[in-house]
Amino acid sequence: MSPAPSSRPASSVSETIVTSVLATLALAPPGLVVSQAWDWIQDNPVISALAVIAYWMLLAVVSLFGRVGREVGDRWVKRIADRVDLLISGVLLGHRRAYLRRSQVDVRDLELQGVITQPAFAPRLAPTYVDVSLDPRATGAAAEELRTRWEPGRRRPLDHFLDGDDTGVFTISGYPGSGKTSLLRHAMDQRCGGGVIRRHQLPVLLYLRDHVEAILDVDRRANVADLAVSVPWLAGKIPATWLQRRLERGKCLVMFDGLDEVGDAPTRRKVADWVGRQMKSYSANTFVITSRPHGFDDNVLRNTTRLHIRSFTVQQISDFVHRWYYEIERRQGDHPEQLARAAARRNADGLLDRLRRRPALYDLASNPLLLTMIANVHKYRGALPGTRAELYREMCEMLLVRRREEKGVINPAVVDLKTSQRLMLVGKLALAMMDIRVRDIDAGTARRVLDDALRRVPVEVTAQDVLDDLKEGGMLIVRRPGSYAFPHLTLQEYMASIELSQHNRVDLLAERVDDPWWRETILLWTDVADASDVVEECLRSGSIHALSLAFECADSPREIEPALRSRLAELLQDRIPSDDGGRAMVAAVKVSHDLHEVIHLGENLVVCARPVNNAVWRLFQADMQSQGCRPAPDSTRVGRPDRAAEGIWSWDVEPFIDWVNSFFDDGTAYRMLSLEELDDPAVTMAVDTARVPVWAAGAANRPVLYRRPGAPDPQRASEIELRDMIADDRRATSAHLFVALAYQRAAASDDSFLERFNRALDFTHIYEFATAWDEGADTDPALAGALNYVLARHRFLNDNPGIDPDLDPDRSLTRVTETDMVRRFTRHRLLPESLRRSDLSAIRAYLLLIPPWIADTDNARAGHALTDFDAHLSRMVEPDSPSVAPQEITTVLRRAAEYLTDCPGIREGQHESLRGLALRVINDVSALLTPFLARRAGYDPVVSRIARIDLSAAVSTADLLARHSEDPDLWLATDLLRGALHTLIAIEARVGGRLSPGEQLLLARA
Repeated sequence: MSPAPSSRPASSVSETIVTSVLATLALAPPGLVVSQAWDWIQDNPVISALAVIAYWMLLAVVSLFGRVGREVGDRWVKRIADRVDLLISGVLLGHRRAYLRRSQVDVRDLELQGVITQPAFAPRLAPTYVDVSLDPRATGAAAEELRTRWEPGRRRPLDHFLDGDDTGVFTISGYPGSGKTSLLRHAMDQRCGGGVIRRHQLPVLLYLRDHVEAILDVDRRANVADLAVSVPWLAGKIPATWLQRRLERGKCLVMFDGLDEVGDAPTRRKVADWVGRQMKSYSANTFVITSRPHGFDDNVLRNTTRLHIRSFTVQQISDFVHRWYYEIERRQGDHPEQLARAAARRNADGLLDRLRRRPALYDLASNPLLLTMIANVHKYRGALPGTRAELYREMCEMLLVRRREEKGVINPAVVDLKTSQRLMLVGKLALAMMDIRVRDIDAGTARRVLDDALRRVPVEVTAQDVLDDLKEGGMLIVRRPGSYAFPHLTLQEYMASIELSQHNRVDLLAERVDDPWWRETILLWTDVADASDVVEECLRSGSIHALSLAFECADSPREIEPALRSRLAELLQDRIPSDDGGRAMVAAVKVSHDLHEVIHLGENLVVCARPVNNAVWRLFQADMQSQGCRPAPDSTRVGRPDRAAEGIWSWDVEPFIDWVNSFFDDGTAYRMLSLEELDDPAVTMAVDTARVPVWAAGAANRPVLYRRPGAPDPQRASEIELRDMIADDRRATSAHLFVALAYQRAAASDDSFLERFNRALDFTHIYEFATAWDEGADTDPALAGALNYVLARHRFLNDNPGIDPDLDPDRSLTRVTETDMVRRFTRHRLLPESLRRSDLSAIRAYLLLIPPWIADTDNARAGHALTDFDAHLSRMVEPDSPSVAPQEITTVLRRAAEYLTDCPGIREGQHESLRGLALRVINDVSALLTPFLARRAGYDPVVSRIARIDLSAAVSTADLLARHSEDPDLWLATDLLRGALHTLIAIEARVGGRLSPGEQLLLARA
């Protein structure tokens, strides 16, 4: 058989043909010219030679452009073919649609790796995700520009950064369980769903731990597209070439999850190098890489925008829990939608309420993974674990072993260590940190502690191997270079208590009952041990800290001797001891007991887990009352001892804090939070500042009420309440108004005073009033009719409103007690048998009110004098006017009196007489209220009513004088008096239960 003829490449044939054509063109035309013009060529050899050379150069240029054109054409043909192929494969074959659909199915459920108690199905991704913030230490060429665009440290959703950059590289660091993977799965889910968020970017998510082998295989030379389509849900369905073309076009968001989970440091460096090469190859895309902080230690990824995961806020905790329960209830399929939502809301509120009552758990719930564990346990066990220790045990086991085993990330250096041995090593380290009283232990000390423990472990492993493993698993974190810490102090305290219980070190704990640093460790120890010895030592110590600890230990120990429980019960009785010594002891124990539970909200901010409660507040009131200081009138209502005390007045805040701090001689001290600290959303873990006003430290550390927009104002009555109370006050003092009207007519008359006074009430009204009284009927209509008659007469006859300058009501006012009218009012209990100072003040106030009312002619109507009078009174309150603090009322009255006294614009005569009487009425108010405001006397509602009538008259007169004199100081006096009036109305509304006294006090450790 003859061999087959060899086939030459088509490109070689084309080159031969082109070369032959060019040779023919180069020789044939010049040869033809030579044969036809030889004689001319001989005569002009130089020109002929130059012409040939020029011809050949032109031919060379044409040949070059021809070859370039062919090359460009070939390239454009390939590009057009690629675009057509991409269109056909993406649209006709449905690669994009299939890729998005299959990817979304993979990421739509929440990961539950490492959680012992798991639901029957994985709930769908909730819409609540952690925020991120720009690392304030970001460096590099773009750092300053980034700080301008994105404020460092401010929490933002991830999309805030992604939507601000068409290309870029973002590294996101966060501690274990902080939500890094869920954040990327959420970004993938959002973009796969075709939402409005950057729809033009195709999302690509790679879990680096699943592709380490392929990345390190140098022969395979895998790229992002190869690995992305190799996952089970895409393998064989999506060609790598399709995705690679999208990457080359720069239309992708590429997310690499878990750089820290790929193995040891050398492996991590190689994977990071591969990531760097991919970012260079496809630089027109956006890249996101997540890792625990140590994953970026080698700094192999440079010129990136560094972001940090932020813990859940209180609102995010609430949103997550509500969404979690809704997904569980909805997917169970046992309830209609409306019932599912109601059940979810009920269960979520129940869990949040339990968390708020256990702030140590609430603090841990800011970590999404730990919150997921808490929600699972609460849902499927019906409650939170019986003790904190049970929940902490589950958390520690998850951080030590389970989560990494389920992810398949095992450190080979410590693979031979059993779980019990790891727990022992962690316990030794935690106990050592408790002994030296640190939250961060330096690496050298940590290695020495573990080296001592490892001598008893028959496994070849180094202390550094153990530290690296604990750090990679999340049991330890690195807050500062060269040191280690537990993610939360509670886990350190729990592991130390386990180590102590394993060796029955009750003697060590008994020695530390007076040390607040060991308090939580001792309490966690009592969950798994007999608390009797520790409680006995606490009672023997007798210190405030020790006694408070004894009560905590007895609350829920594994076991305790009954005799010790009885001794503790005798110390704290329901009643408040009457003797100073007993009351001081009970107060000291309860203060220490109720305020010791705190929440760490920042490096230097430690806040009490709950506001001051009723039990502690009543002890403070009892102590103050023993010193002659009466309690605020609206803070004596009965409430559950463990509920937050409400209705705390500003004048009590500073004395209360001084009282609390007097019980501690170890440096412990408490203070108010500042306004800026209360702005922190995390404070709502302790008190709902969106609903509850809280006292804060203002200027010069004086109490000011912190109240968020929309929250109720407990110191301000509503417009309806203001006007209704003024009307009620007038009706309750109708007899005083009648006496004032009769007095003014009688005092200004030439007739006998008594005769003129008694004739103010005619026979008809006397008869109607007496008949109603005798029959037991309502006398108010008869009295109102009489008042309407007298007021109408008064307004008709008094054509020159004002008070007679010669009238001196103070000199002859007591004469009214001798009149028949007053005796009649006294007999019918409309006036007391003996007119008190407050009654005479009310009569003076009405004398002061009559001239401004008569001057207020705009609303004068025949037959409606009493209605017009009440309308004039109601205009003395203005809802928008500011109120004043109760303790400032006397100061405000003094300033208003000074403005009235120093005003030169008041004319002599009627206005001067009004001013004099107004000053006397203001002085009456100050005298009436001072015993109550100085806390020397209790609250008297009758006296307070008269003071409100007095202030109404003073406001009316100041307003009249201001309008006539146009002196700005008189307007200031009017506003001050009106503010004092509003405060008195608010106090009465609070005392009567018509206005809820909601002020609470939250303390921070100083």
